[in-house]
Amino acid sequence: MKKFLVLVIAALALAAPRAQAQDMFNHMALGATLGVDGIGLDLAMPMGSKFQLRAGYAIDPIAPSFNLDLGTFKSGDKSVNLNNVPLSLSSWKSGNGHLMADFYPTKGGFHISAGLFINNGKLFSAKADLSKVLDKQNWGVGIGPEGGFTVSTDQDGQLMMDVKTWVVNPYLGIGFGRAVNKEKTFNFVFDMGLMVWGSPSVHGYNYSKHIFDESKPVEDVLINGDAVKSLNAQAADLLSLLGAIPVCPYIRFGFYFKLF
Repeated sequence: MKKFLVLVIAALALAAPRAQAQDMFNHMALGATLGVDGIGLDLAMPMGSKFQLRAGYAIDPIAPSFNLDLGTFKSGDKSVNLNNVPLSLSSWKSGNGHLMADFYPTKGGFHISAGLFINNGKLFSAKADLSKVLDKQNWGVGIGPEGGFTVSTDQDGQLMMDVKTWVVNPYLGIGFGRAVNKEKTFNFVFDMGLMVWGSPSVHGYNYSKHIFDESKPVEDVLINGDAVKSLNAQAADLLSLLGAIPVCPYIRFGFYFKLF
């Protein structure tokens, strides 16, 4: 699936007739975008009358914070109550770059788009401040459900978790509007389609060995449905469902200003 989409994208990018390539740098537009990947900036340029290229970068500035009840875990011979833990959540923390090719089959604004989104592969990053509920001597001590996975905080008492996807996400979709319109200074573009991100997986981290010996790496711990089944059946079902969703619906609005 991934290879097929990459081939489609390459075909769209290369399909513009060479005779029309002379228009490539004659016009350019700058756009502000709002979509699933956050808010961003776009640069767009035409390649003849039927093709346009767009490249841009977006960030999600919203990082919600709330308190979370994580239940009771084992820490050595002790039971640790991890309720009312401050937690912050961010998506695509390093931002999301993209390259998109638009094909216009008619003179109107309807277009078919194919592209690639590139990010750090972390759809969501969560940080739980266990320093608020754990004694300092327990920071870096492994915790987890009996018979399950083991994670720990870093040296500052922070417990990190990530939802990981592919670093490169192919995109296919349709839309309306032209980012670069020779007749208008301001233009509106709407896009919708599917971003392919693979099979999302949840990862925690065990800093135990690293804290006591910095030469040892931080252990990446895969947390799937089987790992939490004994702790919470509902959470196990949600994790299994998450891993079975290979695509993400994508919607974006763009407002473009023709530079020249």
